[in-house]
Amino acid sequence: MEAQTANFKRLRQAFLVLLILSALVLGVVLVIIGAGDEFSGDSPSPEPETSTEQAALIASLVTSFVSCAGFISTTILAWRKELREARSAELDRRRRELEIERAQRDLAAREPSGE
Repeated sequence: MEAQTANFKRLRQAFLVLLILSALVLGVVLVIIGAGDEFSGDSPSPEPETSTEQAALIASLVTSFVSCAGFISTTILAWRKELREARSAELDRRRRELEIERAQRDLAAREPSGE
């Protein structure tokens, strides 16, 4: 179970890093596109002019969405796993309490009442 928790944590961190990096690339591409429009004298358009810019923008957007989805899903899975482990720990604690109570009753029943 510890290994699976560590895997979820590593996946969450990887998706978060990918999300941040792809968002930064997207921001840089958008700034470059916006700066290119200012210097060209044309009216600013949100669409990139070259296929390389379009490819970079699309790749960055896809990476951002996939990383965001992965980060959210691994976080939700980790939360569910933690809740499940907490419930399991509570059941184990309660089971041990019942076993102790049962053992105490058995000991009390075995003790001779005359001594």
